[in-house]
Amino acid sequence: MLGLYFFSAFIIILTLIYSIIFNFIKNKIVFSAVQIIIDTFLVTFLIYFTGIYSNVFQFFYLVIILYSSAILFGAKPFWVAGIISIQYGLLTDLHYYGLIKCFFDDGKNGHIDGSAVFFQVFIFILSSFAVAWLSSILSAQLRRAREDLKKMDDYVRRVRRLASAGEIASGFAHEIKNPMASLRGSIQLLISDVEKNRKDDLKKLGNIILRESDRLDQLVNNFLYFARPNQGQIKKIEPGLIIKELLKIFAEDKNVKNRIEFIYDFEENIFIEADPDHFRQIIWNIFINASQACKDKGIVSVFFKKYKNFLQIDIEDNGQGIDEDIIEKVFDPFFSTKKNGSGLGLSIVARLVELNRGRIEIKNKEDKCGLRVRLIFPSC
Repeated sequence: MLGLYFFSAFIIILTLIYSIIFNFIKNKIVFSAVQIIIDTFLVTFLIYFTGIYSNVFQFFYLVIILYSSAILFGAKPFWVAGIISIQYGLLTDLHYYGLIKCFFDDGKNGHIDGSAVFFQVFIFILSSFAVAWLSSILSAQLRRAREDLKKMDDYVRRVRRLASAGEIASGFAHEIKNPMASLRGSIQLLISDVEKNRKDDLKKLGNIILRESDRLDQLVNNFLYFARPNQGQIKKIEPGLIIKELLKIFAEDKNVKNRIEFIYDFEENIFIEADPDHFRQIIWNIFINASQACKDKGIVSVFFKKYKNFLQIDIEDNGQGIDEDIIEKVFDPFFSTKKNGSGLGLSIVARLVELNRGRIEIKNKEDKCGLRVRLIFPSC
Protein backbone atom coordinates (compact mmCIF):
# COMPACT_ATOMS: atom_id res chain seq x y z
CA MET A 1 0.00 0.00 0.00
CA LEU A 2 2.90 2.35 0.72
CA GLY A 3 4.06 1.86 -2.86
CA LEU A 4 0.77 3.33 -4.12
CA TYR A 5 1.41 6.50 -2.15
CA PHE A 6 4.88 6.79 -3.69
CA PHE A 7 3.39 6.19 -7.13
CA SER A 8 0.75 8.90 -6.57
CA ALA A 9 3.41 11.33 -5.35
CA PHE A 10 5.50 10.58 -8.45
CA ILE A 11 2.54 11.36 -10.74
CA ILE A 12 1.86 14.65 -8.92
CA ILE A 13 5.52 15.69 -9.22
CA LEU A 14 5.54 14.71 -12.90
CA THR A 15 2.39 16.78 -13.49
CA LEU A 16 4.02 19.80 -11.86
CA ILE A 17 7.08 19.36 -14.07
CA TYR A 18 4.81 19.17 -17.15
CA SER A 19 3.00 22.39 -16.18
CA ILE A 20 6.27 24.25 -15.55
CA ILE A 21 8.04 23.34 -18.79
CA PHE A 22 4.94 23.39 -21.03
CA ASN A 23 5.16 27.15 -21.74
CA PHE A 24 8.82 26.81 -22.74
CA ILE A 25 8.18 24.07 -25.30
CA LYS A 26 7.94 25.28 -28.90
CA ASN A 27 6.48 22.14 -30.51
CA LYS A 28 3.61 21.41 -28.15
CA ILE A 29 2.14 18.61 -30.29
CA VAL A 30 5.33 16.54 -30.04
CA PHE A 31 5.52 17.30 -26.31
CA SER A 32 1.90 16.16 -25.89
CA ALA A 33 2.63 12.94 -27.81
CA VAL A 34 5.56 12.21 -25.48
CA GLN A 35 3.30 12.83 -22.49
CA ILE A 36 0.71 10.41 -23.86
CA ILE A 37 3.29 7.66 -24.33
CA ILE A 38 4.63 8.22 -20.80
CA ASP A 39 1.04 8.02 -19.52
CA THR A 40 0.58 4.61 -21.16
CA PHE A 41 3.64 3.26 -19.34
CA LEU A 42 2.40 4.74 -16.05
CA VAL A 43 -0.96 2.98 -16.42
CA THR A 44 0.80 -0.27 -17.35
CA PHE A 45 2.94 -0.04 -14.23
CA LEU A 46 -0.17 0.74 -12.14
CA ILE A 47 -1.90 -2.39 -13.46
CA TYR A 48 1.21 -4.49 -12.88
CA PHE A 49 1.41 -3.09 -9.36
CA THR A 50 -2.25 -3.64 -8.42
CA GLY A 51 -3.13 -6.85 -10.25
CA ILE A 52 -3.32 -7.69 -13.94
CA TYR A 53 -6.60 -9.53 -14.40
CA SER A 54 -9.96 -7.81 -13.89
CA ASN A 55 -8.25 -4.56 -12.88
CA VAL A 56 -10.44 -1.46 -12.74
CA PHE A 57 -7.47 0.70 -13.74
CA GLN A 58 -7.64 -0.76 -17.27
CA PHE A 59 -10.20 1.99 -17.87
CA PHE A 60 -7.36 4.53 -17.80
CA TYR A 61 -6.06 3.07 -21.06
CA LEU A 62 -9.31 4.07 -22.77
CA VAL A 63 -9.12 7.54 -21.21
CA ILE A 64 -5.66 7.98 -22.75
CA ILE A 65 -7.02 7.01 -26.17
CA LEU A 66 -9.89 9.47 -25.78
CA TYR A 67 -7.77 12.51 -24.99
CA SER A 68 -5.10 11.51 -27.52
CA SER A 69 -7.73 11.73 -30.27
CA ALA A 70 -8.49 15.28 -29.15
CA ILE A 71 -4.81 16.29 -29.36
CA LEU A 72 -3.40 14.11 -32.14
CA PHE A 73 -5.00 14.05 -35.57
CA GLY A 74 -5.40 11.44 -38.28
CA ALA A 75 -4.30 7.88 -37.54
CA LYS A 76 -2.25 8.78 -34.48
CA PRO A 77 -4.92 7.64 -31.94
CA PHE A 78 -4.68 4.18 -33.56
CA TRP A 79 -0.94 4.23 -32.93
CA VAL A 80 -1.70 4.98 -29.28
CA ALA A 81 -4.20 2.11 -29.20
CA GLY A 82 -1.54 -0.15 -30.72
CA ILE A 83 1.08 0.87 -28.12
CA ILE A 84 -1.43 0.23 -25.33
CA SER A 85 -2.43 -3.14 -26.78
CA ILE A 86 1.23 -4.24 -27.03
CA GLN A 87 1.93 -3.18 -23.45
CA TYR A 88 -1.14 -4.87 -21.98
CA GLY A 89 -0.68 -7.98 -24.14
CA LEU A 90 2.98 -8.37 -23.10
CA LEU A 91 2.13 -7.75 -19.45
CA THR A 92 -0.62 -10.37 -19.50
CA ASP A 93 1.44 -12.99 -21.39
CA LEU A 94 4.54 -12.52 -19.23
CA HIS A 95 2.43 -12.95 -16.12
CA TYR A 96 0.57 -15.96 -17.51
CA TYR A 97 3.80 -17.79 -18.34
CA GLY A 98 5.21 -17.00 -14.90
CA LEU A 99 7.98 -14.67 -16.08
CA ILE A 100 6.73 -11.82 -13.86
CA LYS A 101 4.55 -11.58 -10.78
CA CYS A 102 2.41 -8.70 -9.61
CA PHE A 103 2.94 -7.13 -6.24
CA PHE A 104 -0.42 -8.36 -4.95
CA ASP A 105 -0.45 -11.80 -6.53
CA ASP A 106 -2.57 -14.04 -4.27
CA GLY A 107 -1.94 -17.17 -6.32
CA LYS A 108 -5.37 -17.31 -7.94
CA ASN A 109 -4.09 -15.91 -11.22
CA GLY A 110 -2.02 -19.02 -11.79
CA HIS A 111 -5.18 -21.13 -12.34
CA ILE A 112 -6.57 -18.88 -15.11
CA ASP A 113 -7.17 -20.78 -18.31
CA GLY A 114 -5.09 -19.84 -21.36
CA SER A 115 -8.17 -19.41 -23.56
CA ALA A 116 -9.64 -16.99 -20.98
CA VAL A 117 -6.42 -14.96 -21.02
CA PHE A 118 -6.42 -14.90 -24.83
CA PHE A 119 -10.10 -13.88 -24.88
CA GLN A 120 -9.49 -11.09 -22.33
CA VAL A 121 -6.54 -9.71 -24.28
CA PHE A 122 -8.46 -9.98 -27.56
CA ILE A 123 -11.48 -8.13 -26.14
CA PHE A 124 -9.20 -5.46 -24.66
CA ILE A 125 -7.39 -4.89 -27.98
CA LEU A 126 -10.70 -4.83 -29.85
CA SER A 127 -12.21 -2.31 -27.43
CA SER A 128 -9.07 -0.14 -27.57
CA PHE A 129 -9.19 0.15 -31.36
CA ALA A 130 -12.97 0.63 -31.27
CA VAL A 131 -12.58 3.54 -28.85
CA ALA A 132 -9.78 4.96 -31.04
CA TRP A 133 -12.01 4.70 -34.11
CA LEU A 134 -15.08 6.27 -32.45
CA SER A 135 -13.10 9.03 -30.74
CA SER A 136 -11.30 9.83 -34.02
CA ILE A 137 -14.64 10.19 -35.78
CA LEU A 138 -15.98 12.42 -33.01
CA SER A 139 -12.82 14.53 -32.96
CA ALA A 140 -12.92 14.93 -36.75
CA GLN A 141 -16.56 15.99 -36.58
CA LEU A 142 -15.75 18.41 -33.78
CA ARG A 143 -12.90 19.94 -35.77
CA ARG A 144 -15.13 20.29 -38.83
CA ALA A 145 -17.81 21.90 -36.67
CA ARG A 146 -15.24 24.35 -35.29
CA GLU A 147 -14.07 25.17 -38.82
CA ASP A 148 -17.68 25.70 -39.95
CA LEU A 149 -18.35 27.89 -36.93
CA LYS A 150 -15.21 29.91 -37.66
CA LYS A 151 -16.28 30.37 -41.29
CA MET A 152 -19.75 31.39 -40.14
CA ASP A 153 -18.27 33.77 -37.58
CA ASP A 154 -16.03 35.32 -40.24
CA TYR A 155 -19.03 35.66 -42.55
CA VAL A 156 -21.12 37.32 -39.82
CA ARG A 157 -18.25 39.69 -39.06
CA ARG A 158 -17.95 40.63 -42.73
CA VAL A 159 -21.69 41.27 -42.92
CA ARG A 160 -21.55 43.36 -39.76
CA ARG A 161 -18.60 45.34 -41.10
CA LEU A 162 -20.48 45.99 -44.32
CA ALA A 163 -23.61 46.98 -42.40
CA SER A 164 -21.55 49.18 -40.10
CA ALA A 165 -19.81 50.75 -43.08
CA GLY A 166 -23.20 51.45 -44.63
CA GLU A 167 -24.48 53.06 -41.43
CA ILE A 168 -21.31 55.12 -41.05
CA ALA A 169 -21.47 56.26 -44.67
CA SER A 170 -25.15 57.15 -44.26
CA GLY A 171 -24.48 59.04 -41.03
CA PHE A 172 -21.47 60.83 -42.49
CA ALA A 173 -23.47 61.86 -45.56
CA HIS A 174 -26.29 63.11 -43.34
CA GLU A 175 -23.91 65.15 -41.17
CA ILE A 176 -22.19 66.65 -44.20
CA LYS A 177 -25.49 67.46 -45.87
CA ASN A 178 -26.48 70.13 -43.33
CA PRO A 179 -23.33 72.31 -43.47
CA MET A 180 -23.15 71.81 -47.24
CA ALA A 181 -26.73 73.08 -47.58
CA SER A 182 -25.85 76.12 -45.44
CA LEU A 183 -22.74 76.76 -47.51
CA ARG A 184 -24.65 76.43 -50.78
CA GLY A 185 -27.43 78.76 -49.63
CA SER A 186 -24.98 81.33 -48.27
CA ILE A 187 -22.92 81.32 -51.46
CA GLN A 188 -26.07 81.79 -53.59
CA LEU A 189 -27.14 84.73 -51.43
CA LEU A 190 -23.60 86.11 -51.55
CA ILE A 191 -23.61 86.01 -55.34
CA SER A 192 -27.03 87.67 -55.39
CA ASP A 193 -25.91 90.40 -52.98
CA VAL A 194 -22.78 91.06 -55.02
CA GLU A 195 -24.84 91.37 -58.20
CA LYS A 196 -27.28 93.76 -56.47
CA ASN A 197 -24.43 95.58 -54.66
CA ARG A 198 -25.87 94.89 -51.20
CA LYS A 199 -22.77 95.06 -49.02
CA ASP A 200 -24.49 94.97 -45.63
CA ASP A 201 -25.19 91.27 -45.77
CA LEU A 202 -21.79 90.25 -47.20
CA LYS A 203 -20.06 90.09 -43.81
CA LYS A 204 -22.93 88.13 -42.26
CA LEU A 205 -22.94 85.62 -45.11
CA GLY A 206 -19.14 85.35 -44.96
CA ASN A 207 -19.33 84.51 -41.27
CA ILE A 208 -21.90 81.79 -41.99
CA ILE A 209 -19.63 80.31 -44.65
CA LEU A 210 -16.65 80.33 -42.30
CA ARG A 211 -18.68 78.81 -39.46
CA GLU A 212 -20.09 76.00 -41.60
CA SER A 213 -16.73 75.28 -43.23
CA ASP A 214 -15.16 75.04 -39.75
CA ARG A 215 -17.96 72.70 -38.70
CA LEU A 216 -17.38 70.57 -41.78
CA ASP A 217 -13.63 70.52 -41.15
CA GLN A 218 -14.15 69.44 -37.53
CA LEU A 219 -16.57 66.71 -38.61
CA VAL A 220 -14.08 65.31 -41.14
CA ASN A 221 -11.22 65.45 -38.62
CA ASN A 222 -13.31 63.67 -35.97
CA PHE A 223 -14.32 61.02 -38.47
CA LEU A 224 -10.71 60.44 -39.53
CA TYR A 225 -9.66 60.26 -35.88
CA PHE A 226 -12.36 57.66 -35.25
CA ALA A 227 -11.61 55.63 -38.38
CA ARG A 228 -7.83 55.61 -38.02
CA PRO A 229 -6.54 56.91 -34.68
CA ASN A 230 -2.82 56.90 -34.02
CA GLN A 231 -1.74 53.73 -32.25
CA GLY A 232 -0.05 55.63 -29.45
CA GLN A 233 2.48 54.19 -27.03
CA ILE A 234 1.28 52.32 -23.98
CA LYS A 235 3.31 53.25 -20.92
CA LYS A 236 3.01 53.60 -17.16
CA ILE A 237 0.94 56.69 -16.30
CA GLU A 238 -0.70 58.14 -13.20
CA PRO A 239 -4.40 58.70 -14.07
CA GLY A 240 -5.18 60.72 -10.93
CA LEU A 241 -2.59 63.36 -11.83
CA ILE A 242 -3.83 63.62 -15.43
CA ILE A 243 -7.48 63.90 -14.36
CA LYS A 244 -6.67 66.68 -11.86
CA GLU A 245 -4.86 68.62 -14.58
CA LEU A 246 -7.80 68.21 -16.97
CA LEU A 247 -10.30 69.25 -14.29
CA LYS A 248 -8.46 72.53 -13.70
CA ILE A 249 -8.52 73.35 -17.42
CA PHE A 250 -12.07 72.13 -18.02
CA ALA A 251 -13.50 74.02 -15.01
CA GLU A 252 -12.39 77.32 -16.58
CA ASP A 253 -14.39 76.76 -19.76
CA LYS A 254 -17.03 79.48 -20.21
CA ASN A 255 -19.80 76.88 -20.63
CA VAL A 256 -18.76 75.09 -17.45
CA LYS A 257 -17.50 77.75 -15.05
CA ASN A 258 -19.91 78.55 -12.19
CA ARG A 259 -22.31 75.93 -13.57
CA ILE A 260 -20.70 72.53 -12.98
CA GLU A 261 -19.27 71.37 -9.65
CA PHE A 262 -16.54 68.74 -9.88
CA ILE A 263 -16.07 66.17 -7.10
CA TYR A 264 -13.27 63.65 -7.11
CA ASP A 265 -12.21 61.01 -4.64
CA PHE A 266 -9.15 58.95 -5.52
CA GLU A 267 -5.73 58.18 -4.15
CA GLU A 268 -2.50 59.28 -5.75
CA ASN A 269 0.39 57.03 -6.78
CA ILE A 270 -1.95 54.65 -8.60
CA PHE A 271 -0.67 53.71 -12.04
CA ILE A 272 -2.17 52.15 -15.16
CA GLU A 273 -0.86 51.12 -18.57
CA ALA A 274 -2.16 53.43 -21.32
CA ASP A 275 -1.10 56.00 -23.87
CA PRO A 276 -1.18 59.39 -22.06
CA ASP A 277 -2.58 61.34 -25.04
CA HIS A 278 -5.29 58.74 -25.61
CA PHE A 279 -6.18 58.78 -21.91
CA ARG A 280 -6.49 62.59 -21.91
CA GLN A 281 -8.75 62.46 -24.98
CA ILE A 282 -10.93 59.77 -23.37
CA ILE A 283 -11.42 61.71 -20.12
CA TRP A 284 -11.91 65.03 -21.92
CA ASN A 285 -14.67 63.66 -24.19
CA ILE A 286 -16.44 62.10 -21.21
CA PHE A 287 -16.23 65.39 -19.29
CA ILE A 288 -17.79 67.20 -22.26
CA ASN A 289 -20.68 64.72 -22.43
CA ALA A 290 -21.21 64.81 -18.65
CA SER A 291 -21.28 68.62 -18.51
CA GLN A 292 -23.66 68.83 -21.49
CA ALA A 293 -25.99 66.30 -19.84
CA CYS A 294 -26.40 68.57 -16.81
CA LYS A 295 -29.02 71.28 -17.21
CA ASP A 296 -28.34 74.52 -15.38
CA LYS A 297 -26.21 73.63 -12.36
CA GLY A 298 -24.83 70.12 -12.21
CA ILE A 299 -22.35 67.84 -10.49
CA VAL A 300 -19.72 65.65 -12.16
CA SER A 301 -17.98 63.12 -9.91
CA VAL A 302 -14.87 60.98 -10.47
CA PHE A 303 -14.11 57.92 -8.34
CA PHE A 304 -11.39 55.25 -8.41
CA LYS A 305 -11.61 51.66 -7.28
CA LYS A 306 -8.36 49.69 -7.26
CA TYR A 307 -8.32 45.96 -7.87
CA LYS A 308 -5.43 43.55 -8.07
CA ASN A 309 -4.84 43.70 -11.83
CA PHE A 310 -6.91 46.66 -12.98
CA LEU A 311 -8.20 50.10 -12.04
CA GLN A 312 -11.87 51.06 -12.25
CA ILE A 313 -12.63 54.74 -12.98
CA ASP A 314 -16.24 55.90 -12.56
CA ILE A 315 -17.33 59.28 -13.97
CA GLU A 316 -20.87 60.24 -12.96
CA ASP A 317 -23.18 63.17 -13.64
CA ASN A 318 -26.57 64.16 -12.27
CA GLY A 319 -28.21 64.83 -15.62
CA GLN A 320 -31.25 63.15 -17.11
CA GLY A 321 -29.54 59.94 -18.13
CA ILE A 322 -30.34 58.00 -21.31
CA ASP A 323 -33.38 55.93 -22.21
CA GLU A 324 -32.69 52.24 -21.64
CA ASP A 325 -33.88 51.27 -25.13
CA ILE A 326 -31.16 53.36 -26.82
CA ILE A 327 -28.32 53.17 -24.28
CA GLU A 328 -26.65 50.33 -26.22
CA LYS A 329 -26.36 52.58 -29.30
CA VAL A 330 -24.36 55.37 -27.65
CA PHE A 331 -21.05 54.02 -28.99
CA ASP A 332 -22.35 53.77 -32.57
CA PRO A 333 -20.80 56.33 -34.95
CA PHE A 334 -23.05 59.36 -35.66
CA PHE A 335 -25.60 58.35 -33.04
CA SER A 336 -26.38 61.28 -30.78
CA THR A 337 -29.13 62.30 -28.39
CA LYS A 338 -28.09 65.95 -28.66
CA LYS A 339 -29.60 68.25 -31.27
CA ASN A 340 -26.28 69.50 -32.67
CA GLY A 341 -24.12 66.55 -31.67
CA SER A 342 -21.91 64.84 -34.23
CA GLY A 343 -22.31 61.42 -32.61
CA LEU A 344 -18.58 60.72 -32.73
CA GLY A 345 -17.51 61.68 -29.20
CA LEU A 346 -18.27 58.39 -27.43
CA SER A 347 -17.38 56.42 -30.57
CA ILE A 348 -13.87 57.89 -30.41
CA VAL A 349 -13.74 57.18 -26.66
CA ALA A 350 -14.67 53.51 -27.17
CA ARG A 351 -12.11 53.19 -29.98
CA LEU A 352 -9.30 54.65 -27.85
CA VAL A 353 -10.24 52.54 -24.82
CA GLU A 354 -10.05 49.43 -26.98
CA LEU A 355 -6.64 50.45 -28.35
CA ASN A 356 -5.36 50.73 -24.78
CA ARG A 357 -6.57 47.25 -23.79
CA GLY A 358 -9.29 48.71 -21.60
CA ARG A 359 -13.03 48.37 -21.29
CA ILE A 360 -15.84 50.93 -21.12
CA GLU A 361 -19.34 50.53 -19.74
CA ILE A 362 -22.13 53.08 -19.62
CA LYS A 363 -25.41 52.88 -17.73
CA ASN A 364 -27.89 54.98 -15.81
CA LYS A 365 -27.28 55.41 -12.10
CA GLU A 366 -29.33 53.37 -9.66
CA ASP A 367 -31.36 56.41 -8.57
CA LYS A 368 -32.14 57.20 -12.24
CA CYS A 369 -30.61 60.67 -11.77
CA GLY A 370 -27.72 60.80 -14.17
CA LEU A 371 -25.32 58.56 -16.01
CA ARG A 372 -22.27 56.55 -14.98
CA VAL A 373 -19.39 55.89 -17.36
CA ARG A 374 -17.08 53.16 -16.11
CA LEU A 375 -13.55 52.80 -17.47
CA ILE A 376 -11.39 49.77 -16.70
CA PHE A 377 -7.66 49.78 -17.46
CA PRO A 378 -4.92 47.29 -16.61
CA SER A 379 -2.97 48.50 -13.58
CA CYS A 380 0.74 48.22 -12.94
